[in-house]
Amino acid sequence: MNLRRIAVAAIVLVLAGCGNGVAKKREEAAAAQWRTGLARWDTSMTRAIDELSALLGVATSLHRIQHGDPKLITRLTASETTLLGCTKTVKALGLAPAGLAQARMDALLACTNLEQGAMLVRDGVRRLQIGLGSEALGESSEPLGSGQDALQRVRLELRQAD
Repeated sequence: MNLRRIAVAAIVLVLAGCGNGVAKKREEAAAAQWRTGLARWDTSMTRAIDELSALLGVATSLHRIQHGDPKLITRLTASETTLLGCTKTVKALGLAPAGLAQARMDALLACTNLEQGAMLVRDGVRRLQIGLGSEALGESSEPLGSGQDALQRVRLELRQAD
């Protein structure tokens, strides 16, 4: 009887070990998916920031925005909307896998800054359109710059985790 119990226990241990391998593979796949999602998030945030810089950094564009150019307003709104959805996008990725918790925290910090910057851009555009000048748009530079710095940290953390 004791040999039978030992054999059953050995089989259980072997099967448990196989299950751990499957669980490990699932965990690795989830981590890879999370990294991919965060990299896509980074790309979309960077594009939105670059688009805002291109639109707001040229006097002729500011003039066209002030006068309600629909094409530029559409581009501007798309970039603002992307930045304003930052936190939602990061949170949709779920909890960070082991080793990337700091990247998630830095991503959420980036979002706080990028969302604040986008709101300042939106407010600055409204002010520009009612004739209050473009100075208010300059207020967005600091939070957008801080957001970019945090994005850079996230990129570094993703590279180090690979």
